[in-house]
Amino acid sequence: MTDRTCRCCGKAFQHPAPGALSTKRNCGECCQLPEPLREVLERHQTELTRLRREVDRLRAAHPPEPAA
Repeated sequence: MTDRTCRCCGKAFQHPAPGALSTKRNCGECCQLPEPLREVLERHQTELTRLRREVDRLRAAHPPEPAA
């Protein structure tokens, strides 16, 4: 089994798990959602991940000044 991250909700899960509905891309809970909804959630999750990385990059480039 390998640790995976769901592309819809971002939750960590194990794949392949015996008897689980999960796929390589989605956890068992998200696999039960309709395909159009999964596509929208995946796009949102991708954008959230991109924005988090950008915020982390900006914080590293401009650390907060110590309070006087």
